[in-house]
Amino acid sequence: MTPQLITDNDTLLAFVPNSITAVRGETPLYERIFPDLVAAELWAEANFFSADSFEAVCARSAGDDLRQAAAHLVATEALRRAVPALDVVFTPNGFAVTQTANLAPASKQRVDRLIGSLLAGEGCTAQRTEAAEGRLEHCESSIFEPLS
Repeated sequence: MTPQLITDNDTLLAFVPNSITAVRGETPLYERIFPDLVAAELWAEANFFSADSFEAVCARSAGDDLRQAAAHLVATEALRRAVPALDVVFTPNGFAVTQTANLAPASKQRVDRLIGSLLAGEGCTAQRTEAAEGRLEHCESSIFEPLS
């Protein structure tokens, strides 16, 4: 499955505050969190849309308010899922933290936070879900209007 709302690195970075431009040879953020983007779209469809309404939102133009709200929701969820693991890597000797081209052993606290965030899953999303529902609610009646 390929994400339909956020289809490239530039679109993703539009939703990431204070991001630093990748240097040559560095894997773009979009590629690094691709599985999280896929999971976030499935999560958004399951929690906020029906399959048909999600497809209708995805078919809207890139600047459409409802599409932008849905893309923001997906980006936020994907980053929530990905952030704890972005600078933590698994090596043959255990977990490590990336520091430029070097690896440093990950502290017990960092590994515990990583494991905790993976175990927490969607149990900690009530406040974010409430905010997203409020933002999308005003657009709900226009989902099936003719596409521009």
